[in-house]
Amino acid sequence: DAEAIIDFGNKLSVSSFATSFFHAPGQWIRAPKEVIIYGSEDGIKYNEIGKAIPEVGNEKIVRVDFSLKSSKPIQYIKVLIKRFGIIPTGEQGEGNEAWLFVDELEVK
Repeated sequence: DAEAIIDFGNKLSVSSFATSFFHAPGQWIRAPKEVIIYGSEDGIKYNEIGKAIPEVGNEKIVRVDFSLKSSKPIQYIKVLIKRFGIIPTGEQGEGNEAWLFVDELEVK
């Protein structure tokens, strides 16, 4: 899994999150199962403010863009990206952990 904590330096109102993932199953690289965003005023107590399950098609770049629901300004964002996991039987790399390639994290 990938986890990142972003400190804005002061409290801000946030409304959306976006990122992209490389998806190339033939190279054992898969988009994640889920993206969860948590917000915090103090960097200690976090509350979930957004969640998305990436829609995977035939494209090599999978984009996730969703709204955040924070009722008050926050200083910290925690991003948790749950990787795909074990590659299924019958597919390239079966039985192995899939790689996770993450692009820039965008918070607005």
